[in-house]
Amino acid sequence: MNGNTDSQYIFALLLSQSKFNKQRPPEYALGSTLLTLLEMAKRYQVEASANVVFSDGHRLIASRFATTSPPASLYWIRDDPTFPKSVIIASEPLFIGNWIACPENSIISVGADCEIQIEQIYCERG
Repeated sequence: MNGNTDSQYIFALLLSQSKFNKQRPPEYALGSTLLTLLEMAKRYQVEASANVVFSDGHRLIASRFATTSPPASLYWIRDDPTFPKSVIIASEPLFIGNWIACPENSIISVGADCEIQIEQIYCERG
């Protein structure tokens, strides 16, 4: 691989996990990617943080993840009067509204119907 940023390597790992787990949803590939990062961070005794956002063409998928607490912030808002029938995910609230913080070490996915699913990533830190 010719990349030189952590984002490029994380994306390559995500693509690899997606290819290896073709029958599973993209949220599974992201969870596997993050748990691999956790194991690598433990092995090399470093900290890792990964707010990842991507789409599979049908839904938006994001993570708020870190090997130490607290991870970088990640917020979402749905059906704001300025942006009805939509969901916005951002590192910080972009405007005044009913922003909700994503839980630490979680994956959030948003379908075309704006339905939100949040799954916790269970991992042992340390």
